[in-house]
Amino acid sequence: MHEGHRSRMRERFLQNGPEGFADHELLELFLYYSIPRADTNPVAHRLYEHFGSFRGILEAEPDELLSLEGIGPSSAMLLKLLPEMLRRYAKESLAPVKQYDTLSKIGMFFFPYFLGLDHERLYAMFLNNRMGLIDCVLISQGTVNTSEVSVRRVAEIAIQRRAASVVLAHNHPNGLAIPSSADVEVTDYVNRTCSDLGINLLEHLIIADNRFWPIMKQHCGMFRCSPLSGKVESRFFEKFYDVDETQFAYPPLFPEEAEDNDGHKDEEQKGTDR
Repeated sequence: MHEGHRSRMRERFLQNGPEGFADHELLELFLYYSIPRADTNPVAHRLYEHFGSFRGILEAEPDELLSLEGIGPSSAMLLKLLPEMLRRYAKESLAPVKQYDTLSKIGMFFFPYFLGLDHERLYAMFLNNRMGLIDCVLISQGTVNTSEVSVRRVAEIAIQRRAASVVLAHNHPNGLAIPSSADVEVTDYVNRTCSDLGINLLEHLIIADNRFWPIMKQHCGMFRCSPLSGKVESRFFEKFYDVDETQFAYPPLFPEEAEDNDGHKDEEQKGTDR
């Protein structure tokens, strides 16, 4: 029954692409490269049924993956490598930006950094006085609070790189893009420190569930110092906040995903399930 099945699956993919493949079939094909001989179809079904989605599988802890029958260290490693490869793919896919002078540009810049993460990370984006990117640095991992955030490190990097402005961003895995009291406390703490050094904390974004939330906009309003003039200037921020955070959603990682919204994919999957 299974004689030549792997060869047929590979040939089908190479000739026709992923269209027509059910989710579990793509997973079955992917697992060929960590399970060289056994039938990966039941393993793929088992993974999908246990975690409920590709996202659930890729965000699972290694120990949880290893607890399923048919998943060994090689398969767990392969599945955990994929999200990091997707993050790097997404970063390289972004069009170059000369000036990060709007919220939408900054929001899109940070999107790839948090793809598939199952734990919190805090990044700092450093900008020059023309709103150009100097660097983006991982500041901390784990729960973001005042005891974990190294404000000194943010300040030292900003001074070393001669940054005029800083943008913070951290994620809420499996949560909502809504700031907690600790998030607001961290923002105030960093804002005071940066202000004392003559550095502008432009924004602190919470990213979750394909959306973001700007803490500085909600907490400090529009009457703040412009990173360009150094003066309190609401006109800058009226242009800077070019999207409504309550309506904004990140676009699909792959353009083809938008075509799946017509429901055709579900019909194809039903017809190809074996």
